Amino acid sequence: MPDPSIDFLLHETSTLRKAYELVGRQPGERFNIFRVLGLESDEVRTHSLFLAELLSPAGSHGIGPVFLDLFLAQFKIDDFDASVAKVTAEFYIGRVSDEDGGRIDLVIESRGRRILIENKIFAGDQPNQLLRYHRFDRDARLYYLTLFGSKPGGGSTGNGRLTEEQFTCISYESDMLNWLEACREKAARLPNVRETIAQYIELIKQLTNQNFDGKMQTDILNKIFSSPDHLKSFVELQSLTKPVYDRLIETWKPELKKIADDLGLWVFTYLESGKRWQGFAFGGDKIFEEAGIQITFQFDTFPRGLFFGFSYPKDPLNERRPLQSGRDLTALKERFRKEFNGAQSELWWACYKKWDDYPADTLCAEILSGKINDAIRQRVTAMRDIARETLKPG
Repeated sequence: MPDPSIDFLLHETSTLRKAYELVGRQPGERFNIFRVLGLESDEVRTHSLFLAELLSPAGSHGIGPVFLDLFLAQFKIDDFDASVAKVTAEFYIGRVSDEDGGRIDLVIESRGRRILIENKIFAGDQPNQLLRYHRFDRDARLYYLTLFGSKPGGGSTGNGRLTEEQFTCISYESDMLNWLEACREKAARLPNVRETIAQYIELIKQLTNQNFDGKMQTDILNKIFSSPDHLKSFVELQSLTKPVYDRLIETWKPELKKIADDLGLWVFTYLESGKRWQGFAFGGDKIFEEAGIQITFQFDTFPRGLFFGFSYPKDPLNERRPLQSGRDLTALKERFRKEFNGAQSELWWACYKKWDDYPADTLCAEILSGKINDAIRQRVTAMRDIARETLKPG
């Protein structure tokens, strides 16, 4: 017999969500300068540079090491002198080889001590990346910063040569948000600094699919704790998270195949809940094969963080590296960036962009209703047209 407490909890949560969606539509509530400028997912120009400016005692905020002290307190680092620290973004440690070199996203130095931060928003891991940074300074504290505190792929750690005890995974979702909230409090009398930090906090909440200003979360918590039965129902629902996502994926796969069939393409689906960098890729067009690319949709962790673009397939001789054809893709990249503002390129991607229309709750609902399939079809068609218009047959 269905548990009425579960029905009540689901109904109340749905009602609250709809109410807050109406609030979010009010003028100005969703304005964010980082999104307006198309910088929301740019790891270097937005996140690393902004964090470096806040953390630096010499930063233009003008309040010395206050923000860095808060950072050290957040991560329980008590043997580091913030007063004389220097912070550098994109810290160059030499030409990349198998086990050395590269550019570390953030380096904090003081009196011969270092804190190294590898900052991942949507970019994939590079071969031996964390291992190379550890070898640069074996005594440094090494942090792997991602949206949700995900672990790095085995390729980044040299397939286990760098152990989990030698680095720490931290998240924007909780760790960095807690620090940023503390920074905003300290900047209360500095309106420009305070409001910029507030805008950045809202960006992080949007990227990590967190609710409008936290009040909705509080209201839902109050509903859950309003009775022992509601709390029990919540715990029972939590145990179903993975089965729910797995079932949702299985209902989606035939729809993705139908899209591919209708467009004369094939689709390869590698979606599994709980794993990082899962998604699906479309190919089969002659122009794709000659250029060595495919149309890919990928999640940071399903159903969170959906992004899309032209990616390279894996090298069958070394699956840790992409297989690139050597074709000139400049025109393709330029057209993609023009079509999708804020697009980027990196090791595995000729060009890619976060699909901001689909936070986790919206995406799940539209997979179940089927609404998302038309959007996927339109995006695949647009990208196929871009490839056909910018790539000449070999």
